[in-house]
Amino acid sequence: MSKTVAVTMVSPASWAVTVWLARVVTTPSGMTALANVSDVGPAVWLQLTGVSLVAEQAPPAAVSITRSVPPVAQFQPQVSDWDIVELDGIKRLRRVFSFDDFAKALKFTNKVGELAEEEGHHPALMTEWGRTTVTWWTHKIRGLHRNDFVMAAKTDVLYQP
Repeated sequence: MSKTVAVTMVSPASWAVTVWLARVVTTPSGMTALANVSDVGPAVWLQLTGVSLVAEQAPPAAVSITRSVPPVAQFQPQVSDWDIVELDGIKRLRRVFSFDDFAKALKFTNKVGELAEEEGHHPALMTEWGRTTVTWWTHKIRGLHRNDFVMAAKTDVLYQP
């Protein structure tokens, strides 16, 4: 069995993004490999597949995280309800989600927590009566990484006031 995936390569120096379509296959010996790789740009990938940041999986922080700052203009439109804030010299994505009561805010907080555990990328969460504040940033680089935008987009999907 095989599936088609996007392979993304980011240049740490320029944050130039290259995306390929690849097929993940299992070889007769049981190894997993990439095959049928074709080079397409990120805009073409989005047109071909309709896959946005929401569909991506945030890789573990230990996997090729650099100190470079991502091109915010590239990702911000997909998470336009999020504010970029700076706290202690660290840029972060922050959004306040409103609810009718504490129980709904807590339920949402738990959903975000479950997502964070699944993805291996964890936000700061503050739950109060009628609202939950979610803040994403990458601790390892003390700033924003593509993963933070991916997780913000996935958090938006969970929100049902």
